[in-house]
Amino acid sequence: MKTVVVTGGGSGIGLAVVERLRADGHRVAIIDLNAGEDEHAQVADVTDRAAMEAALAGQHITAVIHAAG
Repeated sequence: MKTVVVTGGGSGIGLAVVERLRADGHRVAIIDLNAGEDEHAQVADVTDRAAMEAALAGQHITAVIHAAG
């Protein structure tokens, strides 16, 4: 199973991308300042390298979609 990270996946276009990827059978991890209640969400600022490294640690990532902003 492919794992896709979506930055900004907590709302708007990013959330729509998350929903579509999950509907297509992908495992999706969300990184957002307002990640909400999603069990696969991490709260992190995409402009903070250390925060991003911590949020992604230990994950085998197939793709990253940047929708934060």
